[in-house]
Amino acid sequence: MTDDLKGWAGKLLHVDLTAGETTVEETWPFLPQRIGAIGLGLAQIWDRVPAGCGALDPENVLFIGVGPLTGSWAPCAGRAIAVSLSPAGYPVEHVGQGSVGGQWPAELKWAGYDGLVITGRSETPVYLAIHNDFVSLQDATELWGLDTWTTQQAMQDAVNDPRAKALVIGPAGEKQARNAAMIHGTGHALGQCGFGGVAGSKNLKGIVVRGTGRVQTATSLAEFRPRLDEIRRMLALMQSVVPSTEDDRSRWRAREGLYWRGGDEEVPVGAIAPDELTRQGLRHCGMDFYMDGLLVDWHVKNSGCTGCVMNCFSTVRGTGMPAGIPSHGEMHCVQSHTSYFLRSRDGMPVAESSRQAVLAGKQLADLIGINAYDIKMMLPLMMQLRYGHGGAYLDACDAHLREQTLALPWDSMDGGGDGGVSFIQALLEMARDADPTEDSLGAALLQGTPRAAARLGMVEDLWSGENGQDEGFEGFTVKYAAHGQRDHYGPQRYGLPAGLHWVIWNRDPNRHEHNGLVRWSGLTWEQKRRVAEIHFGDPDVLDDPDHYWGAGPPTPARIELARLLAVRSMLKDSLTVCDWVFPNYCCPDAAREYAGDLGLEAELYRAVTGDQATADELDARAEALVDLYRAITVRCWNTTDLRGGEGYAGGDYRGHDNLAAWYFGSPDGTPRLDRDEFEEAKTQLYERMGWDAQTGGMTRSKLEALGQADVAAGLADLDLLIED
Repeated sequence: MTDDLKGWAGKLLHVDLTAGETTVEETWPFLPQRIGAIGLGLAQIWDRVPAGCGALDPENVLFIGVGPLTGSWAPCAGRAIAVSLSPAGYPVEHVGQGSVGGQWPAELKWAGYDGLVITGRSETPVYLAIHNDFVSLQDATELWGLDTWTTQQAMQDAVNDPRAKALVIGPAGEKQARNAAMIHGTGHALGQCGFGGVAGSKNLKGIVVRGTGRVQTATSLAEFRPRLDEIRRMLALMQSVVPSTEDDRSRWRAREGLYWRGGDEEVPVGAIAPDELTRQGLRHCGMDFYMDGLLVDWHVKNSGCTGCVMNCFSTVRGTGMPAGIPSHGEMHCVQSHTSYFLRSRDGMPVAESSRQAVLAGKQLADLIGINAYDIKMMLPLMMQLRYGHGGAYLDACDAHLREQTLALPWDSMDGGGDGGVSFIQALLEMARDADPTEDSLGAALLQGTPRAAARLGMVEDLWSGENGQDEGFEGFTVKYAAHGQRDHYGPQRYGLPAGLHWVIWNRDPNRHEHNGLVRWSGLTWEQKRRVAEIHFGDPDVLDDPDHYWGAGPPTPARIELARLLAVRSMLKDSLTVCDWVFPNYCCPDAAREYAGDLGLEAELYRAVTGDQATADELDARAEALVDLYRAITVRCWNTTDLRGGEGYAGGDYRGHDNLAAWYFGSPDGTPRLDRDEFEEAKTQLYERMGWDAQTGGMTRSKLEALGQADVAAGLADLDLLIED
């Protein structure tokens, strides 16, 4: 069958940095079962990374790959997925995944590769240069220490091709920071999971790639064009399905009175009807949606990844920026979230000058190559350190850490300060310049928020919610959730299925299709319930987002939706399609009662590859990948008991499948999640997945049922398989 498959490039590029050699392996033996991208990456991690390996060890594999839809005519398929052991994982370095968009993923596919398998450690800094079949490792000694934007330009100059695209690390990655990112362009980040630190541990400064090939598809664009137009009419960014609504949370921002004012000339956007496909990419305006429109006057235009029809990024151009910080770049959601921290401590609104602080924070994070989402958690942690718990945290610190903390320009955020510009600049530059081998505040920042909190004596309070960590200082909330990650689309706002997805995943499961329906669709509550009924047969599968602690009890439909969230996460990251758009829960068509089509991924897959798999068959392959992800996690944690709970070696509910305790307590009298109810929901999800109902561990029967007897044998050899 593989001889007839289209869509895939058919090659994996292996890069052995220790030997300084590259080789090519065919992708076909993994297909179609592993689908692509994350599926191929998980297979490499399982086969090549030994048990007990650390994330920053040479034996760890850094896989970066694309799916069969990437680089084709399929819409919203312009992303790459990375898979590796994550140094950001806490308390265990377990397998993680991240994604990056822009133009780099399509270039990799057009160069003829489905993925890169990077192993070993170079003795000296290098970068990987790819131009179709020509592959070389180049000396990066002169690039070491440079920021990510300068590095990308230098790589383009070195290969003498301005159309080449680079994915690189900055100083944070070079220091093997656990929260280091890889950066492409002026705002596309492979951020979560610390893969910039993995690249740095291998002395890999980056990857520059140029491809001049094309993706062969089973169905030509001309043949598929009529249906493609119909599909485009169904797509709406983040399920923002109605262009006019009383709910201003809708991400459909185009309307009369909206202007883009950041360019040389003011651009009126105006209202855009759902069937105006030629203006589809103008519907969104991130700087109008985020931060109460703080940066909307700096919005130049919308931008997106290769093949995108949504254009969710904002190209911005600021004014009055600090010296040395570029005023122009691309921004998305998390890159604007410093705004929630940079406020006067008396609760006053964001100062006018804070728009410079927000952009400066985003630019510095990207230039240094540090995960902006970890910075969102780190900033309130620093506020807590300075002012929280009646000063007890700071008093308990070592003298040198206390002095370094007090030396930061805290008055920058006072009413007469500069709105936080000086503070955010000083904090990020402290991390940039830190010696990671020294015991300093800057070195702690490079360890990521939970490990920094542990060094500062605060991590137990982050977990429990005690001493104000839950409520935050003057409204600034740390909100540590689990697995080294901040709360993000948690069950208290997005319902029980979201919470169950959280606990079985190894990072924040930012699956926007579900969250978009629940929170940002612009639909009324009754319309949302009707969409849920059409798709899942039960309108009560959703929890009302306007009731903050709204996670309801387990029901068969809710458990099935939790399974679907995990399965479709794997499918999207295998194909690869954008998780802001797929699955297509909602659409702007009132005649469909705003319900989209959950079969679109499978339809696009069949048209591109020629493999006539049904949606159910693709879901089954994706569920096997969920099981493989779980099996690797079992190996990383070295236990069959991922639930943990009382009696687990880590203490109070510190097993993998647990959220921080503050989700369940009620310190202010507000009802929170019910612990017993949540544990029962986990039991039901385990049973539905075919895992052990008590521990969540992997069973032989489930692995063998989906064709993974070799994985079962591997776990059995480590005494980590549950025989049933």
